[in-house]
Amino acid sequence: MEKKKILVIGGDERQKYLAGALKDKAFEVAYEEQVTPSVSERIKSCQILLLPIAAKEPITDVAAEYAVSGQKIYGGVFPAGFSAACEEKGVLLYDYMKDDTIAIQNAVATAEGAIAEAIVGSKRNLHNSRCLVLGFGRCGEILADKLKGLKCDVTIMVRSEKAMAKAAAYGYHVKAFGQKIESQKEEKKEDYHFIFNTVPAMVADRRFLEKQSRNTLIIDLASAPGGVDRRACEELGITLKSCLGLPAKYAPETSADILAKIISRREWDEERSVGV
Repeated sequence: MEKKKILVIGGDERQKYLAGALKDKAFEVAYEEQVTPSVSERIKSCQILLLPIAAKEPITDVAAEYAVSGQKIYGGVFPAGFSAACEEKGVLLYDYMKDDTIAIQNAVATAEGAIAEAIVGSKRNLHNSRCLVLGFGRCGEILADKLKGLKCDVTIMVRSEKAMAKAAAYGYHVKAFGQKIESQKEEKKEDYHFIFNTVPAMVADRRFLEKQSRNTLIIDLASAPGGVDRRACEELGITLKSCLGLPAKYAPETSADILAKIISRREWDEERSVGV
């Protein structure tokens, strides 16, 4: 059986490990750390192109320009217009972020990375600290579990009654976004040592931030533009760390293995389905 030709583009550690992992799985793999003059010809000659998650220009520009009909592009968080350009050329796109298996396993690496960022960004122990997690989706749920395992006092803030019931069932303190102040006691500054945002919408706005202690460290895990008002944090003296790409930063080898398994399984399943 002829090996499928794969071109991996991107200079982060995850892409480097991904190229190596796929070589071990019987693909013909080429790796380009940066966009060079030779990349355009390599793109034209490969069958599968692997882009970094949230790839920036000029990588996406070159991919859109030189990809040809019938090729496949794997990546995630594609920029506006990229999907349409590929569709017009007959190029098939596969979005990692729409695969539940990848999303769940990435959430583990993101949660561990968030905890690492909290540790290096604070002069406090996480042990016995008061933590607020905004959102209780895949990442929020896994992060809360790991914080609880570290003996943190964890509060979950969500919108839906279903999420509130689920968080309460796990034994967390639960709050609702926009919860009305019911007593003078609740008007005092909230005393969280750490706040972790997982919601990709502006949930930590100025009104929310004004209620928080100035000693709170906020870790924003949401994709750009994030869910925390950066300007308000600066004006209020609250420390904010926007932490994107944590799986590639803290667990590039594991993250690459996850992607390699998904890519391999998808390609092999496709070959079997057409009787190759």
